[in-house]
Amino acid sequence: MTLYEMTDAARNLKALLDADEIDDQAFADTLEAIGTDDKIDAYCQIIREYEAEITARKSEIERLRVANDRAEKAIDRMKSALDGFMTASGQSKAKTALFSVSYRSAKSVHITDESRIPERFLTVKTTTAPNKAEIKRFISDGGTVEGAEIVESRNIQIK
Repeated sequence: MTLYEMTDAARNLKALLDADEIDDQAFADTLEAIGTDDKIDAYCQIIREYEAEITARKSEIERLRVANDRAEKAIDRMKSALDGFMTASGQSKAKTALFSVSYRSAKSVHITDESRIPERFLTVKTTTAPNKAEIKRFISDGGTVEGAEIVESRNIQIK
């Protein structure tokens, strides 16, 4: 029996219990016969395994991010050393059996004082988003906000 089928059976059993058509012992015996505890345990075990895998992946992602950061810093140091050597030796190009090294010129704009830039060269960016914390506080204090409401949710907690 699937957990979904067990849910329907549990609802029916609860309805019988609520209507006083079944006693507590028969209710407990029927739930045990359905295998409720085993199903719940199985679901909880699988949930825990997924949580452990997610934690392990997050840890691995962080480890890889740190490794990438180190590699990028090493690349920057090595490029700087190579640039220093080529500048000191007066070379603008170097060719080896495996690689060719040269400089490439690029032009970019560096803003020295943003307040002095004429308006025609400025881009206005506006972001609008509801302030959910303020809305919640206002509604909780008895106010109403059109287009918003406080919704209570329940989450399964496995200990």
